[in-house]
Amino acid sequence: AAQPGLSAILLDLLDFEGPAIRRRIAKNLRSGPHNSKGDCIGKTYGEMLRQFTTAIFIGIIRPGMSEKDMRSQGFGLCPRMDIIIEPDDLLIFVGPRVNPVHQYKNLGIFEEYAREALKMHGMHPEIEAKRMENGPVNSKKKRNLLVCGWRSVWEQYPQRLRSRLNEIIRQRLPGSIVIFVNAVTCEDFKKLMEKIELKPIGDDQYCVDRVSSSTEALWWKGIIVKHVQGDAAEVETLRPVIMDHTIDAAIVLGTQANHNLAGRHRDTRVMNIILMLRKLWNEKGEGKPMHIVGENTEDMTARLALAPPRRGQNRIHNGERFIEYEPDFVNQMAVVARALVQTLAYPLIDSARSELFDDDPDSAQLATVYASEYVPLNTKLSYGVVRAAVLRARGEHSICLGVLWADGTSDLLKKHDEPVSFVEDDRLIVLRRWAKGFHGADGVIEFQDELADKKEELAEMVGVQSARKERKDKSSKKEKKVKKDKSEKKKKSDRDKLEKKDSAERIDVVPSTAFDGDSFDGDPGQ
Repeated sequence: AAQPGLSAILLDLLDFEGPAIRRRIAKNLRSGPHNSKGDCIGKTYGEMLRQFTTAIFIGIIRPGMSEKDMRSQGFGLCPRMDIIIEPDDLLIFVGPRVNPVHQYKNLGIFEEYAREALKMHGMHPEIEAKRMENGPVNSKKKRNLLVCGWRSVWEQYPQRLRSRLNEIIRQRLPGSIVIFVNAVTCEDFKKLMEKIELKPIGDDQYCVDRVSSSTEALWWKGIIVKHVQGDAAEVETLRPVIMDHTIDAAIVLGTQANHNLAGRHRDTRVMNIILMLRKLWNEKGEGKPMHIVGENTEDMTARLALAPPRRGQNRIHNGERFIEYEPDFVNQMAVVARALVQTLAYPLIDSARSELFDDDPDSAQLATVYASEYVPLNTKLSYGVVRAAVLRARGEHSICLGVLWADGTSDLLKKHDEPVSFVEDDRLIVLRRWAKGFHGADGVIEFQDELADKKEELAEMVGVQSARKERKDKSSKKEKKVKKDKSEKKKKSDRDKLEKKDSAERIDVVPSTAFDGDSFDGDPGQ
């Protein structure tokens, strides 16, 4: 809902048809002036990646290094450009084939692109200044979101719900509303809101408590969460919600609070709700586009679902221009299946690939970002200059993978010498990791560190899954128990040795005639 079109891009990257995530061992990668294997060894990662045309390198893994050490030393996705490549390093890239096409002359071409990007930013300093000031929320808009359905895991781990909400409200202006329609009782929903630090303001509405308490809370300023108890599959429940509010986007979940349905039945429920939204949207006749985000377990569901009609790519409503996006369907089974196949094909890069699904703000994130955050609009540029502008952006380690045009079509691995010109609603497909110490409006890295130092509430406030923390705690307790057992065994062994030594000494001082005529079967020390 926050980033239309992202689900299809993610599925494409995990697939092996066309541009997809792949990897190559450094000693087997052909590059350099003679297109020889292993030429990249001893060179920096930044120098190596500028030699390829039909592949974009996005990461590096060093086998044998722990995940913690790789993170701290800048490995993984969106790595440091000054890393020196070693023979067994695994180079991760997005490309249409296992062997990326190499052209050594591109090294000079990309250096020229970098100079053009630097010159462009000198002519438009407001672009970088705005991004550094506002972080990832440059293009916030006032939009209302409807969420039909429920995840039971949100009740067990409330911070996961807070994390999902954060992803939405970071792109919303004050006055935006998030409406939940589900079978959770009003009392239980109120308790859940209290756990994620939202306070009631009347009529089953909630807002953030203590606006000035953190950077995260500032995102919530003026944002309202509303709850409607009822079945989202019943028209009597949905009608007043649609008629009383302008709904810009709707997330339709197949899961419920009080029933567990099989995959096919969840898909039927999703299609039923979407069809009702279409009917109510037509009845209201407001004319404002409604973007549908649904989940499905079968591929046919996305083809059969009838969302509110799109009558054009752009529509003006009350003087504001809206984009009519095609419905986004997140095929959960397809994502899991493709991630599994990726893991089987390239098991050693799983730690890097899993960052795409990690809530940790220090992880690399796949995002669609307005092109205006990096380049000027309505200006003709080579796409290579756009890539260079993203690569040199301050406060982040980002790599541009392609373009998501305003009409909803995407271009992955666009040719570097192809001319492009962006309008207001064009987006760049970016793999982004925030640099340590960046203090933009996102502020989440700084907030994470402060919270860990002051309150130890990191898990509840920034969406780090408590399950992960529990596993670490269990592992730590297990290690402590093993150490304690070893220590106890050593102490017992030392005591046994001392006792044997004392017993031997006592036997040595007792006369040999002391036991004459006695029957002794026990311990001599006794």
